[in-house]
Amino acid sequence: MMERRARIVTGLTLFAYAACHFLGHATGIFGVAAMEVVGRGVLLAPWRTPLGRGVLLVFVLVHAGLGVRALFKRHHLRMPATEGWQLALGLAIPPLLIEHVVKVRVGAAAFDIPDTYHRVLSAIWATAALGQHFLLLGLVWAHGCIGLHQWLSRHEWYRRRRDLFLAGAIALPFLAALGVTNAGWDVADTALRDPAAATQIGSPAELAALADWARRIQIGYGAAIALALLFWLFRSGLQSRSTAVRVTYPSGRVVVAPRGFSVL
Repeated sequence: MMERRARIVTGLTLFAYAACHFLGHATGIFGVAAMEVVGRGVLLAPWRTPLGRGVLLVFVLVHAGLGVRALFKRHHLRMPATEGWQLALGLAIPPLLIEHVVKVRVGAAAFDIPDTYHRVLSAIWATAALGQHFLLLGLVWAHGCIGLHQWLSRHEWYRRRRDLFLAGAIALPFLAALGVTNAGWDVADTALRDPAAATQIGSPAELAALADWARRIQIGYGAAIALALLFWLFRSGLQSRSTAVRVTYPSGRVVVAPRGFSVL
């Protein structure tokens, strides 16, 4: 129960941060200046404080750790489709998120590169990474919406208003994508009129160093997941052979399963 509560609390907090991020992106419909003033200066302001960043870091690690722990405790991978999608999305998010965090936060801390929407959008346009950015937004939002749906589906008031929630879940990332695209064109137009503005994204050496750090962390993440999967397969194989129970039905059918499984 404590693990479940911790997953809910951390998940809701991270979903709230994602919603603020998406709303901040949506303000880009009115230009990059609106993103800086409203998105960065108001919606994301609490998350940009030392306390907010500390809470986000701890909650990301706790939420991911509890998710891996829950997966590791499973005796098999048979699960409902929504749960399977949520798991797959959760495992796919870190590689993209690592690159984004390293280029934005680590770049600001290590090389004093401006941590602004103007700089981030300039980097996205300069490296043609808009599709990758949209993919990250989609994975994060879909993972959060599935988890929120599973948590709220037990409540009657939510089931009666599910279509409204669905409309909002579709509208917000759509508006965020429009905002990023419009603000991106705004930044690109500024760069054409003032080439010096492009230097805000960092020097080639700094960008290469950030890309190398992100790649190393991604490789470490992939290796950790692979080792965890191999260990899980090894453990499951040992359990199935050492603690297996044979159930013979009157029809002659024999079912073999580890102890703790339901025979229903």
